[in-house]
Amino acid sequence: MPRPLFGDCERVLSKLGAFPAWSNAEKNLKLTAQDLFPEDFVSNIESSLGPFDIKVAHHPLRGFLSIAGVVRNRPCVRVKLFEDPDHPNSMIVDDLNLEDPRRREDSNHLSPDQASKGLPPQIFKYVKERLFEIVRAGGYQEIRTHSQQHFSVVQLYKRFVGMEPADEKSRVTLEYLEGLYSFARKELPEDLRPKDVEEF
Repeated sequence: MPRPLFGDCERVLSKLGAFPAWSNAEKNLKLTAQDLFPEDFVSNIESSLGPFDIKVAHHPLRGFLSIAGVVRNRPCVRVKLFEDPDHPNSMIVDDLNLEDPRRREDSNHLSPDQASKGLPPQIFKYVKERLFEIVRAGGYQEIRTHSQQHFSVVQLYKRFVGMEPADEKSRVTLEYLEGLYSFARKELPEDLRPKDVEEF
């Protein structure tokens, strides 16, 4: 089954210029926080919280690399990029998790409605553009997702990235799930209604 298309690298290029060419086999992709995030965003983080470290781990024998970001020993960036044997010009994005390092220290004790860990939409989109350029610098032209994704992940990609179903079967399945979610939010008894997509 074709994997849902996450994006076409040719269509999304930021104004900051291309990354140097890299290869997973040569383990030569190096990144800083400024490579992924707007400079003023990084400056704000580092002036108030300390260093914003980004590390790249290459796993060429297993066909993937991971990018991780940490502020004050707290993870705030996590993404894995897999080589795709079925689509040599593509990489598969998986385990994408981007959190705002400025989130409240005690947010783990708050309800989802009170705690906001996600990045602002414009920052999320900026990071997405940079991921496109990183993948393109590795010689790939597309980013895809796994054919099976958690419903909440699909909704996130659809809202912030503009991902669309790859084929008719995917479109029908997504419409079915969205219909169930809408029914659950509106028609179920109050105590059974999901508060958000994650709870659904």
